[in-house]
Amino acid sequence: MPQRHLLLAVLVHVVLVIFVAAPVFAATPTTPASVRSMAQLTRQSGYIFTGTVVSAGRDHGAVRVTFAVEQAIRGVRAGETLSIREWAGLWGRQPHYHIGQRLMLFLYPQSKLGLTSPVSGDVGQVKVLPGDTVIVRPEWDLGLAQSHMRLGDLERIVRQEATKQEPSHPPAPRRVVALRGRAQ
Repeated sequence: MPQRHLLLAVLVHVVLVIFVAAPVFAATPTTPASVRSMAQLTRQSGYIFTGTVVSAGRDHGAVRVTFAVEQAIRGVRAGETLSIREWAGLWGRQPHYHIGQRLMLFLYPQSKLGLTSPVSGDVGQVKVLPGDTVIVRPEWDLGLAQSHMRLGDLERIVRQEATKQEPSHPPAPRRVVALRGRAQ
């Protein structure tokens, strides 16, 4: 009889976990199999910017990451401090953020739960290397022979692409943590 109660208790817990986790999975942006061009990467992005990671930590089943925005292309303003929330489960599949790390990010628009993530996984998370260079990704389909390019050149290409199109899903309203050092 005790084994039957234990089995029932385990089954109830599994069902509860499925029902609690299902809305989180459904609200997390889906990652397409692959991005085939800079136009597609830009179109799927609600937020595009270059910035530095200021903080990163757990926040109730999510990870909160705060960035100091340096160059703003879509959905943010230069000088802004932007906090995003990613589903904590993504941290097993994607690179973690590190304080002081400089990135150019292409983020999905926020979900109804206020979550976002880089478009197409690490394709939407571009590390800025010393000397303000980035590694050219084949998924961008830029037709370049070189493996690296200057960050400023990539920002210009992305800015030109962004002005040609609207995002496929405009960014949802979000809370700005601080703008030029003042709390909002």
